[in-house]
Amino acid sequence: MKFNNLINVYKNKRKQAIINNINPAFSYKYAFVGVGQHSLSTFYPILIYLNTPVKYIFTEKSHYATQMALKFPNAKATHDYEEILADPEVKGLFICGNPANHFQLTSKALLHNKDVFVEKPVCFKYEELKELISICKSYCVVGLQKRFSTINTILKKNYSNPVYYSSRYAIGAYPEGNALINLFIHPIDNLIYLFGKANIVYHTKIQNKNNVIYLLHLKHENGIIGTLELSTDHNWSMPIDTLRLELLNETVLIHYPGYIESTPKEKNILGIPINKILQKPITKKIIYNNTGSLHIEKNILFEAGFFNEVKDFIAFVEGNESSKKPKNSIQQLINTYELLDYLEKK
Repeated sequence: MKFNNLINVYKNKRKQAIINNINPAFSYKYAFVGVGQHSLSTFYPILIYLNTPVKYIFTEKSHYATQMALKFPNAKATHDYEEILADPEVKGLFICGNPANHFQLTSKALLHNKDVFVEKPVCFKYEELKELISICKSYCVVGLQKRFSTINTILKKNYSNPVYYSSRYAIGAYPEGNALINLFIHPIDNLIYLFGKANIVYHTKIQNKNNVIYLLHLKHENGIIGTLELSTDHNWSMPIDTLRLELLNETVLIHYPGYIESTPKEKNILGIPINKILQKPITKKIIYNNTGSLHIEKNILFEAGFFNEVKDFIAFVEGNESSKKPKNSIQQLINTYELLDYLEKK
């Protein structure tokens, strides 16, 4: 009987945790800028799941704002950004529109003391980032979801000090924008988040028709070194986003967003590799592998980090995380933009 009671206590705690996730306490209203494909497939479903009190949906012309406003009780579609900024009920603002407008929209919101979550890129130039930091008196965070991903939580806890690493980020052609700022910001920022401030020791840029490849050698302030390949000379059907960590006793291979394996390094006796003589099979250990599950923790929006970056921002707006610093504030992106600026000018 006591065992059954313990099980019921555990189940009730899990139920309450799920209910709290779905219905967090809200003291403020929110607005959302943009109704693009990315926001429709990521941010809006999360906000709806959390029952976020969105008061405004803003677009400059699109009729989709009216349609999305129907998804939130008492929400209003508007083409007037100033109306949102002047509303004292709105404290949190999500910006996920045309990247070319992010800097201007964010600047105006910060000058009105709004807390801002802006999808990357928040701006295109290092000087613009410094300008935003200078006027920011509230919270301003950038949508770099890898900082909140399940894999990075595991890596930060268990594998934060490799001897060296190699990372590869390869996708297809990107004719519609600046690949360096719009896409390569993710792997560059990810390595800085995992291993600390870095400098580019050496780099090569290769132009292949309309595609671009960067080969980088990075050195972090803590002494960790690594290599990074950035490429639009691959394909979109099978993109590559991998990280290999070489530690003293094991090699850890990561495939974002949902796989980690560890392979032990062979032992030596008097400098002689044992496996070369005995030919023993090497056993790989699966550290993390998302094979699919009904639990929210296995949902791709949670696993990739989207869910927690939104939930974290809301917690800061509501004052529930006042003792902590955001993982993805604009102040923490200085080194990321320094490296992007360096590559952009080369």
